[in-house]
Amino acid sequence: MKIDKKFWKTVFMLLLVMMADSLVMGQDAGSSGNQLQTLKTAINAVLGVMFLISFPWAVVTIWQGAQMKKRGDPEAYNSIIAGLWIAGAAVIIAVIFAAFNLNGAVGTPTF
Repeated sequence: MKIDKKFWKTVFMLLLVMMADSLVMGQDAGSSGNQLQTLKTAINAVLGVMFLISFPWAVVTIWQGAQMKKRGDPEAYNSIIAGLWIAGAAVIIAVIFAAFNLNGAVGTPTF
């Protein structure tokens, strides 16, 4: 399953537009604390969109690995492991940040 560059450009542009829209529409004309909160909200929204994209992608990758294994392909385990990494990326990053006592740096995705 090959995804072309045009698809990724479109995805990144949509994420950028969502983040910019949240920043512009939610800003108050003054306090920088409110702007920081707006930035955090926009980043959390982008994280939510990324999770909505990455989880089905991980499921498809794992499924393809299972189908490859059924056909006897020796590279099937790589596909399955990659799917697990994709699906568990948020948890892995949260654990690493918690281990270094950076709990405030972990964003909460909003959907």
